[in-house]
Amino acid sequence: MAEPVKVFLSHSHADKRAADALNGLILGVFSESFVKVSYSSDRKAGGGIDAGADWLAWILTEVRESAVCIVMLTPESIGKPWLMWEAGAVSGVALANEGNTPVVPLLFRISNEQVPGPLRVKQSEYGTSPEGIQRVLQLLHKHIGQLPKQFVDMATERALPIYLAAVEDALRARPLELSEAAVQEWCGRLDDLKREQRFSEVRAVHLAMLRVFAPPEQKEPAPLDLRLHRRLGDMYLAAKDGARAAAEFELALRLVPNDPFMQHRRALAELEAGNVGKATTLLAEAEQSDPTLASWNPEFAGLKGRIYREEWRRTQSKDDLRKARDAYWQVMEKDQNSYYMADNVGQLSLLLGEPEKAQEAFERAIAAIDRLKERSVWSLATLATASFGLRKMDAGLEYLQQIVKLQPPPSARELKAIQDGLARMKDALAVEQGIFDKWVEALSGPRVDPSTPLG
Repeated sequence: MAEPVKVFLSHSHADKRAADALNGLILGVFSESFVKVSYSSDRKAGGGIDAGADWLAWILTEVRESAVCIVMLTPESIGKPWLMWEAGAVSGVALANEGNTPVVPLLFRISNEQVPGPLRVKQSEYGTSPEGIQRVLQLLHKHIGQLPKQFVDMATERALPIYLAAVEDALRARPLELSEAAVQEWCGRLDDLKREQRFSEVRAVHLAMLRVFAPPEQKEPAPLDLRLHRRLGDMYLAAKDGARAAAEFELALRLVPNDPFMQHRRALAELEAGNVGKATTLLAEAEQSDPTLASWNPEFAGLKGRIYREEWRRTQSKDDLRKARDAYWQVMEKDQNSYYMADNVGQLSLLLGEPEKAQEAFERAIAAIDRLKERSVWSLATLATASFGLRKMDAGLEYLQQIVKLQPPPSARELKAIQDGLARMKDALAVEQGIFDKWVEALSGPRVDPSTPLG
């Protein structure tokens, strides 16, 4: 029996499922006894290119030895430089063979007018058209020449519907090219969720995005675009899903390994997930590459302080509490306008039993906000806690009442965070429960008469 006739399929990696469908059709009609199909993404034993092999040499050899070359073209693949190089190599080798190797552009959801330069002179066929595929099979039969036409027609009638269904499914599930327009579209969708505070819906949007961009057979997540991973990570953090946030920031760091912002967000996400040890390790790794990181980066200093504060809650060690306070203090000294750091220094100094340092920090926080002339949810919350820390209870209540009058009003999530901060102040100041209840009442809306005794 003669050697099987070789057919070479040129295709973009993202079109592997369509190539598998075409391979299945050809073998279903002619069988492996009469035809051998080669394509780079064929993962069967003995198929595709061997690990470590010279890609260029493999392609040129396959094309030279093939009786027919089929170049699969989709809307996304026609813009890929590598596929265009491969198509050019196929055309060049076919020409060197004195034109004896037919090259067939097989089109999927593109027109003849969109066929790129090297292939435009070739007779193309449509890969989703029964008539077009039958003409390709007839060409293969002409080169095989050993099978009765009646047999080929019967096999085609049986195999063609299976192929058409498989290729339509492959094209429908094909991951889209991660173009700038596509990235902007999905960034916009995530921004809409954030603006509308619909954090619980981020998982559904994320899964929809993966259906569009990630191949179904992909087992491990792969980085897509920095902007997408940053938004997803921040959204998961807002949804209190630290584990998924950490996974997104880890993917972002594969794209920008030394980005301090992403390093901070990754460690913060691990902390939110309850992985204090992992967060500590990530912080240490970041500081190893830049020992000055916590001194100039407020976010890292804040994270360092929070990690030590979490350790203090677990150990009740004054040493951990002091390390947390000193981490915040370091940035407070560097950035005179960081009222967030000053507020933390004040609260932790109270817990350390150092009222003079607490007073200095709270006064710095108020002065910073006055300089900035800022009136936001967080500046007003800081003014409230700083006032309480300075024992100016009436002023603190007034600031809490201003928070609920803001337009747009604070979200439930923001109010919960402020209430948690007030609970920490209650413990730091050792105030009675009745006083704390008045704080919460002021934050919930109804006006509190400042003349009412506070206990």
